[in-house]
Amino acid sequence: MQYHLFSIAILLFVFFTPKVSIQDLGWLQGTWQQDKQNYTLYESWHKQDDSTMVSASYYLKGKDTTWLERVRLEQRLDKLTYIAAVNGQNNEQPVGFTLVEGTTTQLVFENPDHDFPQRITYTFHAPDSLIAEISGNLKGKAVKRQFPMKRMQVK
Repeated sequence: MQYHLFSIAILLFVFFTPKVSIQDLGWLQGTWQQDKQNYTLYESWHKQDDSTMVSASYYLKGKDTTWLERVRLEQRLDKLTYIAAVNGQNNEQPVGFTLVEGTTTQLVFENPDHDFPQRITYTFHAPDSLIAEISGNLKGKAVKRQFPMKRMQVK
């Protein structure tokens, strides 16, 4: 009986593991921005090699730049991992999130052991529009923060 359960678990893992790869994420490349009242948030993505994309996020307020985070999307075999190092958090150490749902237009990463967020989602809406979202429990409350962004046009 245990052998059958183990076999079923392996089959479920193989068939239901998201099959999105770095090669499917061309839509994420480029610089994205969100204009706020007092500042602008930027997130720039580029493909580093066949198995890695990297990003840097920062705020620009007037002439002042504040770096927020650096992210690596790493493809290792069939596993896609979002690895973020956030300025002022976790002693600047990177934290990994595993892809749990993925299509060519949406990525959902989770790390249930992280303080906040436990879930990171990117949803592609149009060639010039995406929504990044962080969510999870923060001090015992469910919290969701969305960051609608527009692609910057290269001049």
